[in-house]
Amino acid sequence: MGVAMTPGRADRAFKTKGASALRERYWTLALTAVAVLLVAAATLHLINRTGRFLFAFPVIDPSSDPSMTAINAMIERGDLWGAGARIGSLYRFDQPAGLTALRSFSVLVLRHGLHEYDPYERCYASSALAAAGDRDEITQLVKIFEGTRKLGLQMAIADGLGDVGDADAVEALGRLYSWTDPSYRRIVVNGAAQAHDPGAIELLSRALGAPDRTTRLTAARGLGQLGNARAIRVLRRFARATPDAFEKATAAYSLMRLGDTSSAEIAEPILSGRVDADARAMAALALGRARDPQMAGLLRGAMRDRDIDVRIGAAVALTHYGDRAAAKYLKAAMRDEDSVTRLHVGQLLDEMDSHNAHEVLMAAVASPDPELSLLGIRAIGLSGSVNDVELLVGLADRTGDPIARAEVAWALGRIGGHGCVAPLIAMVSEPDRSVRYTAADALDRTAMRLLRSGSSSGA
Repeated sequence: MGVAMTPGRADRAFKTKGASALRERYWTLALTAVAVLLVAAATLHLINRTGRFLFAFPVIDPSSDPSMTAINAMIERGDLWGAGARIGSLYRFDQPAGLTALRSFSVLVLRHGLHEYDPYERCYASSALAAAGDRDEITQLVKIFEGTRKLGLQMAIADGLGDVGDADAVEALGRLYSWTDPSYRRIVVNGAAQAHDPGAIELLSRALGAPDRTTRLTAARGLGQLGNARAIRVLRRFARATPDAFEKATAAYSLMRLGDTSSAEIAEPILSGRVDADARAMAALALGRARDPQMAGLLRGAMRDRDIDVRIGAAVALTHYGDRAAAKYLKAAMRDEDSVTRLHVGQLLDEMDSHNAHEVLMAAVASPDPELSLLGIRAIGLSGSVNDVELLVGLADRTGDPIARAEVAWALGRIGGHGCVAPLIAMVSEPDRSVRYTAADALDRTAMRLLRSGSSSGA
């Protein structure tokens, strides 16, 4: 979920979206290398960051509020169901005071997670608390990163720092980038790609010169994720300098994400050329974001390419043009007997136009393939609205799989409407820790979003 992972999320990271092994076929040359290194673990959860506006809405000090003191005592003795019921009965969540109390409840639950036995649980709680405004947890995450040899834990910490994403977190990532062996700096780079502070541009620009190709590709992709137009000049310079078609296509894709449609001049000849399939697939994704009707014919032709990666990339791109045949193709691909083909599509669900490809998203969610269904839930969290809350809650009610339920909690936290509060409070009381702490973090995100919304409407 963009912060350090619990065991359930770490496992999910390797097996589905965190592993991003399939999506990374568009970001790296070797699928297997990415599966091992989890280059895009954070991408799967964090492309749609909204930022927390830290310190704008402080939490309640339990010692200053008798009601919160009682709730804290319940949490400390493990009565999370009772604590959730009590906060629901004492506070109104359509009022700022109630939302502030909800933040306090979430933070208290997450602080309880700092004492978990498992290091993934502790890092998850620590990074969620850092995102909620606790600066000390950033220092703690850096210490853990530097003190462990576990690659997965390091990746989770970089992921969490990227989710925090402010100047302090970016500074910490810069320190870790210098400290980390060059072979594994891509993990830190991927974390930096999720930040919202402009300082991440400097770190990612630096990584464009790394000797490791995957690190360069991750940095080029990350500069597009930042959403900051200041990265355009850096990416243009990189595209001109590199002789590598895949790197050029990745730069074009990121430039498209930043609104530079002139990068179609880079992507079009790559898709039309005789370069490797990875580069052509990436070029197709870039041209989808161009939304240029003149490119639609080229993309339709690419759907007949000899390589399946290119065909899927072109079909995903064509959802931005409202192409019904492309949606039909993607739905068929998700029913393919080959699990890799299904997940190729699943890993690119968030690249589709969510309006034009809504039926594709629904087919993914309903898929009997559990990994594909998880990716569908995630895509709804990234692109959905309050209209999808009922669907997500229904999915959680129908499954006993804690990983799926944690994914629903994550998605609800990204949507963040009033209708998300009650189901998330209920999830906090669940025995599975991946569900519990994901829901607690999602509650804090939801409360912050509602507070910001109320502050804006009252301005």
